[in-house]
Amino acid sequence: MVNLDESYLNMNPFKLSYGEKRKVAIAAVLACNPSVIIFDEPVLGLENNRKKSLIKIIKLLKNSLSKLL
Repeated sequence: MVNLDESYLNMNPFKLSYGEKRKVAIAAVLACNPSVIIFDEPVLGLENNRKKSLIKIIKLLKNSLSKLL
């Protein structure tokens, strides 16, 4: 859902870009199957293309979770 493949499982988190770190964090939260996710300034410090990508992921999450309710 966050557009990261399995190669990220073995990557050093300190070598990831800022945007990749955010996606890994979202993936980690999703793995816990939460009923609520709260984002605090999720696109702060990201470049425009990465902002759009992250906003798209958040919208997908919202749409998929709202269908379950």
